Amino acid sequence: MVTRPATITVRPLRAADHPAVLALVTADLLPGQPLPTAAGLAQALTGRSPIDSRLWAELTDLRHHVAVDDLGQVRGVIATGWRARDTTAVVPWMHTGEDTGLTQVLLDSALQRYPDSAVEAFGFATALDLGLEALAVTHRAATVAALRAAGFTGKDLWNYMVLPDQALTALLATPAPPGTPLIEIEQRRLGWRLLARRAGQLLGEIEIDHPVQGSARIAWLEVDPDARGAGWGRTLLRAGLDHAYRAGARRAVLYVDDDEPGGARDRSAATALYRRAGFVDVDRLHTFHRG
Repeated sequence: MVTRPATITVRPLRAADHPAVLALVTADLLPGQPLPTAAGLAQALTGRSPIDSRLWAELTDLRHHVAVDDLGQVRGVIATGWRARDTTAVVPWMHTGEDTGLTQVLLDSALQRYPDSAVEAFGFATALDLGLEALAVTHRAATVAALRAAGFTGKDLWNYMVLPDQALTALLATPAPPGTPLIEIEQRRLGWRLLARRAGQLLGEIEIDHPVQGSARIAWLEVDPDARGAGWGRTLLRAGLDHAYRAGARRAVLYVDDDEPGGARDRSAATALYRRAGFVDVDRLHTFHRG
């Protein structure tokens, strides 16, 4: 627990608070994520994001508050909004230096505006990260504790994995397997889509974003069911990473939606592929709901 002055005041965020807010976001940075920028913060404060833009567009009454101590220092920040389609209050992001008590103060202050509504927290990505659509429960353990104390229930959805720079270099140094298929490259809004074809058959595809500060996000990787088991997943992964590397990527991140082991959304084979390629598990990502 962080020791703090006895008096904490919650007030609306001001422009002068932006450097302190960026410092709070940076303190919670996960491996593989780029440093937050003033431009990214400006997008987040206006409810815009390159990823999950549709979800942000659903929010109204978007507000940002900070917790300030009696020395005038910004100690925490929270964003809240309202989603009319399911009458749910939303807490898209919050940073408090992982101080449980301070997190509870900010949560209590924000939730007083929605006493009878369902509340969702950490449900989609912001412009301050690379598609981090939930809360990293080990790295943000104090925030998790405050959410649970406030009556929130977490749902385990994602496995966050990172391919470090040395592992990426080692993967790309291995020769391409024989019989490599034709790779077609399409420009996408955030990056590229690579399709593998052989003898006219579509084997699979990978979508990878333009690198940000050397980090590239793998948004999608799929092998056609009729082509599985022949190593095309690794071939596509290597091709996508090689393309991103040539554009400046030195590491890669991805989020495996493995919340249904043994079911229709079982991703155990994909996870095994990523680990063989050098990806390492960083944290589990949970979303939170109350009411």
